[in-house]
Amino acid sequence: MDDGMKRVSRERLEPYIKLHKDAGFTMVRNWTGETTEELFYALCDEYGLLVWNDYMMSTETFNLEPLDHQLFLDNVQDIIRRFRNHPSIAIWCPRNEGYAPKALEDGIQQLIIAEDGTRHYHGNSMKLNLQTSGPWHYLVESISYLTGKADGFTTELGAPSVPTANTIRKFIPEEDLWPIGDVWYYHDMHIESFDWRDYIRDVNRVGRDESKNVDEFAARAQFKNYILYRNMLETWNSNMWNYASGILLWMSHPAWPSMTWQTYSYDYETPGSYFAVKKACEPIHVQWNSVSNQLQVVNTTLKGLKSANVQFMVYDIKGKKLFDKAYKMNIQINATTLCAEVGIPAEIKDELVLVRVVLDDGKGKTISLLMITGLTVKIQTIIPVSVISEPLPYR
Repeated sequence: MDDGMKRVSRERLEPYIKLHKDAGFTMVRNWTGETTEELFYALCDEYGLLVWNDYMMSTETFNLEPLDHQLFLDNVQDIIRRFRNHPSIAIWCPRNEGYAPKALEDGIQQLIIAEDGTRHYHGNSMKLNLQTSGPWHYLVESISYLTGKADGFTTELGAPSVPTANTIRKFIPEEDLWPIGDVWYYHDMHIESFDWRDYIRDVNRVGRDESKNVDEFAARAQFKNYILYRNMLETWNSNMWNYASGILLWMSHPAWPSMTWQTYSYDYETPGSYFAVKKACEPIHVQWNSVSNQLQVVNTTLKGLKSANVQFMVYDIKGKKLFDKAYKMNIQINATTLCAEVGIPAEIKDELVLVRVVLDDGKGKTISLLMITGLTVKIQTIIPVSVISEPLPYR
């Protein structure tokens, strides 16, 4: 809570808000209303970020309910009056993951109507036409699982996000940096929960052997971070304007120096997860789903593209082109355009390949591209593909 010595200056808070904006985010959630600083709302106004604003109750059936109903309603009234002139506020919500107690529900709604009346009130953060919260842990088959989950609007979806080694050194003393141990666990790498064992195993697989030190492990983790966070947003992209409408991450902003649930670290460092969401949220974005084989262009702008080129290419790891297919497409405004269903051809026998997808404006100007390192169709469903956001030089 802000009264618990959390108050911060504009100089400290503004870079966090700017990171959200630069990543392409359009909404942030003030979870359980814990931020009560005028500055937070003012910065969201300035940077054009909508706010999903909870009131001060945590999870239903998990935390204590308010004991003094009138005091709670008085606080709700104060919050509305204090912040209602901020255009960033889009949604009032009574609590996290649950309904307000019956004794408070009518009172909250009546106060919102009387004191504001301009915002949507949503009575539950994971029900009432919303997707259930979570998962918040490592999914080995993230692209397979999320392809089926991307439906409607969700307020919580998360994954591990190990920061860079430089950041880790700032909050873990040298003697505890390696091997991974209790101090890492204290900073949210709970080895027995959230499938951390599988995450560590797969991070090590990036190098095909055990990591030897914190630098090696953290560097490999950035590839895994990129996979997880890009997959989350792209699966929602794939159904946008159809039956998916939006996704909020648990979390974008870290609560403290952590190994999980963040798109940037507490010191403003941007690990792989940040560049993943920035790539997936680019205004015009080309993407390929390795499970459904759908090649798509997601356009969130009001400008279409006529006669654009969408190219799907497969290379071996030495840079030799193995497959090349181009599509001439009209990219619609505010729409996800399905270009084709295309996969890695069965005749390609290489175990590891590079998939390059490119969108240009039809005149040779690149609009969006992805370089995807992946496995052939034969074993592709066992281990999720990894992704690099910029083209690699071929030598």
